[in-house]
This record gives sequence, structure tokens and C-alpha cells, in this order.
Amino acid sequence: MGMHLDLYVEDESIESPFLTRGFQDEIIFEGYIKFTDFLSEEENKVVTPNSYGEIVLGTKRKATFFEKAKIPFTLNKAIKGKISIEEINKFRAKLVHRSEKIEDRERDPLQLKEALKKIENHLMFNQNKLPLVHFVYETKELKNEVNSIIINDVKTLIEGDLYFYDNYSEVRNKIHLKSYLHDYGKIDFFVDINPKILIDNKLYFTKTISKAEQFKEDFNRCYHFLDKAINNNQRILWEFD
Repeated sequence: MGMHLDLYVEDESIESPFLTRGFQDEIIFEGYIKFTDFLSEEENKVVTPNSYGEIVLGTKRKATFFEKAKIPFTLNKAIKGKISIEEINKFRAKLVHRSEKIEDRERDPLQLKEALKKIENHLMFNQNKLPLVHFVYETKELKNEVNSIIINDVKTLIEGDLYFYDNYSEVRNKIHLKSYLHDYGKIDFFVDINPKILIDNKLYFTKTISKAEQFKEDFNRCYHFLDKAINNNQRILWEFD
């Protein structure tokens, strides 16, 4: 299922916005940006979501060597259901101050909106070096998007969002054509992105957008929600599970 990020108010009087998985993984959880580069400590704090139902308010002390060594075994027991959440929280209570109180978990919607605005502006101002997203179409009017094609009788995916590649700077202006499952490795090559590209002797047309453009609607949905909370004088919850 994966992690789920939620922006909401306690009484659910404002409908929560739908936020894409990419917005969560790439932006809010800093896939290729560092909040400390352009946000203050307070802004960084308000834009970083807490785990659902609880928040860490501070640390009591650092974990000892033996406590650190114990963590993987504790997590393994938790996964197998051999240890309760109460036991895990008891262990954590030795190290951090945590709270489940709503008043500790709630945030100022105006502060969150201002921090998100700074993140969006950072994406826009740095779009020439941040990842790009490429789309491939069948027509010059950019209609009929193509996500996969058949090459040598092998289904080949067209991947135009390569932000997660370690050598991203080398593939920033490329798309990756790759086969998977039982055909894994049969097709695996890159194509330079241009307004027109030729793949397997067929002409296609492309469009490129920035990460700011890709996530514009996610930001707008957040702003719309936060504006309602501001107008209603309500504090908000920003959590993941």
C-alpha cells in the first residue's frame, strides 16, 4: 500500500485534498531538494508531517550503542506481530517526548501555506537544474499520449520521468525505453528528447514540463484547503501513515 499523506481538520468539516504519491515522495519527503537550503528551521518544522496520531516534541537523550543495535530486532518483531505497539512506545519514551494530543499535533494553516509557497517557488526558480518530465504523443497536436510501444514483439514502456536515477544529470533530457516482467532486459535504451523523435522507425512528438508544472495542481489543492481553514479560523493536521 505504501505511505499515505493526509491534510485535514479534526472535525472533517473541510474536505481533504487528494495529493499524488509523487508529490508526497518527491516534494514533501525531499526526493531531490533539501528544505534546509531555503526554509528556516521553523518553516522546515511546519512543512514536515508527523506520523498519524502522534508527534515527537523533542528528544530526551541519544540512543546508546546497544539500543541502536536493538532497533532492527524490535522492528522485525513488530512486523511479525510478536511485540505490541505499547512496548514499542515504551522503548521510544526513553528517548523522545511524544504526544498524541490534538493541540500538540495541529498546525497553523497560514504557516504551512507560506512554507509550501516557498517550496513551489524553489521548484520554479530552479527548474533549469531540477528534474524534467517528458511525455510522448502520436500526433503533432500532442494528442494520444503513448506510454508503451511494441518493439521486436516486446512490450516496451516509455519512461519520461527519471528523477530517481543516480546519474540523473546524464539522462535529464532523455526518455528510457525498457521492458519488464518476463521480457526484462530485452529492451533497454535511451532516446534523446526533441520535439520530434523517431522510435523503431516511427515518428512521435513530445512535450516537456518542469517539476513545478507537474505538481502545480497538488500545491493548488493544498492552498485551496488551507485558505478555507484560514477563513474558518481552524488549525489543521498534516500527517502520514
